[in-house]
Amino acid sequence: MEKSKKMAVLMLVLTEVICLVFAVWKIFAGNGYMETFGAGKKEIPTWENPISLPAGSYQMDVVYETASEEAWLRPMTDSSAGTVYGGKVLLFPYHTEASFEVRVGIDDGWFYLDSSTEDDLTISELTVQRTNQAETARCITLLVVFAILDVLLVLWYRGIFAGMDTAQRNVLFALVMLWLLSSLPLFVNYMVTGHDFAFHMMRIEGLAKGLKSGQFPVRVQPGWLNGYGYPVSVMYGDLLLYIPALFRLGGFTLQTAYKLYVLLINAVTVAASYACAKKIGKGWKAGLLGSLVYTLSVYRLVNIYTRCALGEYTAMAFLPLVFLGLYLMLHTQEVRRGCLYMIAGYTLILQSHVLSFEMTVIFSALYCLLCGKKFLRRLGGIIMTAGVTILLNLNFLIPFADYMLREDLWIKGGTPENMQAHGLFLPQLFQLYGSTGLGSTDASGGIQADMLIGPGVLITFAAIVFLWQYLVYRKKLKEKADAVGWEEQCRLFLLLALALFMSVMFFPWRSIGEIPVIGKVFASYQFAWRFLAAAVLMGTLLWLYLNDNMKLLFGSATAKRVVAGLCIFAVVQGLWFFNVRLTESDATIVTDTSGINTVNAVSGGEYLIQGMSKEHVTESAITCSEHVTIAEYRRNGNHFWVTCENRAGMEGCVTVPLFAYKSYRAVDTAEGTEFPVVWDAYGAASVTLPAGYRGELEIYYRERTVWRIGEFISLATLLGLFVVCKTKAKS
Repeated sequence: MEKSKKMAVLMLVLTEVICLVFAVWKIFAGNGYMETFGAGKKEIPTWENPISLPAGSYQMDVVYETASEEAWLRPMTDSSAGTVYGGKVLLFPYHTEASFEVRVGIDDGWFYLDSSTEDDLTISELTVQRTNQAETARCITLLVVFAILDVLLVLWYRGIFAGMDTAQRNVLFALVMLWLLSSLPLFVNYMVTGHDFAFHMMRIEGLAKGLKSGQFPVRVQPGWLNGYGYPVSVMYGDLLLYIPALFRLGGFTLQTAYKLYVLLINAVTVAASYACAKKIGKGWKAGLLGSLVYTLSVYRLVNIYTRCALGEYTAMAFLPLVFLGLYLMLHTQEVRRGCLYMIAGYTLILQSHVLSFEMTVIFSALYCLLCGKKFLRRLGGIIMTAGVTILLNLNFLIPFADYMLREDLWIKGGTPENMQAHGLFLPQLFQLYGSTGLGSTDASGGIQADMLIGPGVLITFAAIVFLWQYLVYRKKLKEKADAVGWEEQCRLFLLLALALFMSVMFFPWRSIGEIPVIGKVFASYQFAWRFLAAAVLMGTLLWLYLNDNMKLLFGSATAKRVVAGLCIFAVVQGLWFFNVRLTESDATIVTDTSGINTVNAVSGGEYLIQGMSKEHVTESAITCSEHVTIAEYRRNGNHFWVTCENRAGMEGCVTVPLFAYKSYRAVDTAEGTEFPVVWDAYGAASVTLPAGYRGELEIYYRERTVWRIGEFISLATLLGLFVVCKTKAKS
């Protein structure tokens, strides 16, 4: 038997090596295909005149003219698999060139371009060049698949699976099935887009382009606002988005990189909620119930597949870690482990979504206060946890605070949203199904005009069932139930009730908005229903105790029926949601960001400085004073090299298409002399040149020293935590 195992391992490793060698060879082999159409050569490929392209990835560069504000092209390929549509390519009247990516499927196909405005669009030239992105992505896919297979093989070889009992195998199977079930809408060859889809696609692409241009960490992302740049990485934590950005650099299409990220977050959500529920519910059955209810909660699914609220659903994946840490710290002797869970949870939430972090801190503080003396006994540990978390996140907190204090951003000067008007109607707390394609409207539109945005019936019922048990069976439960468990479910109910109350239109948001400072903080939430994230976790954990109460009151048979009903309802509701969402969503292919309006993607432009105008970013060329000449220039992301001469006896200027955020520098490459970077009339970066200047300017973004210090402290803190954990583990 041992010999057969070794032979199986040897054959698998040999097969993997052969496949990887072939995949790497394909990356560098290529076929060197490059051809230009138009410009007096071959005709531009159209439906009547297609061209044949081998399967693979291509870079397309088109030269055009259009007077239409909504012109677009759509690459199409006819192959044995049918007609394959590529992502739309937007063409703007203030440009004459555009670049985009095209993927031809697994076999050769007839390629052509479809246009929306043939009368108002003239394509004069199309250059088609073969790239190795498809082969690179295939090679990385093989590496990942083989790595997973090798891990499973090692576990099998060491007898890990054989040593698992039936319960453990059931848990593993159930968690994998739950992960796949929660990811069902991803298994189509297009994107199920949502409200914030363009914004987060641009964030991933901006990180990839920033890394490609040599930035690390990326702060002002290139590509946004017609190439003027946007400091979204300063104001919006994107630590985990480096994962899809690296996939993007590895040759994957933008939609594939995004789907892989959602798959990862769904897996983390399943695992984190299981670990939290298992510990609090004291058993794997409670862990499975909690993971199922939390992962398939309506609000979480809406965040992923309707709102495309990447920051919020990422934060929800780590919310269970925070409350697991609080539980361990306040109610058990596992204080150190609780600290680590809290540090990890708070850090990953902060690095994903600032508003969710604020909400988590608020409900954590309330939970601690409700714990009374237990909180006071662990106060030192909680303060230490907060301190370590701050040090660990200085790489984000210092730049964020710096921009909030030094830059007059629109996010500070805008008028607060009316939270009262965007609260939920009471029936929405009990909403089962509904349309998922509409946005969030104010109270004047009624429920019909709103999207499905409730917490899900199971979460609301948790509060109702607790009230029933409390009012009818309180005395009996207090006698039979564990005292700690009874107190804990009371705390969870209060927090659940508060979160639900804060999400409805009856909560006094208008009055709170008038309170100095506090009103401004809460107004930044925009929508009252954001607090449903906290409600979903509290309701999920409350069900664990309610089920134990059922067992005490009515016996284990009744409790099992209740659990079965909860599981069936959660699965059916999730499947119904997927059915509605998939049938309502358009089939949108997203190869890259060429089909995204990079100006509209900033939404309200919250991270623009007062005075910057996103309406004046149509000019993408370098401009200069009348007496300044530009010989040549090069650009790499937000980095410019400009060879110029000021021929007059007075100061001149060179203006580059970048928004002039602080920390942009302009330096003479030969002498090292630095020139001031100022604003032009619309906020673009303008370099003031002295009279008679002649040379090459390098214009680039450089982080402030204090930012670098924060990054160093964060890295040192992370290494310190790693050393402490290793030392404790050995001892």
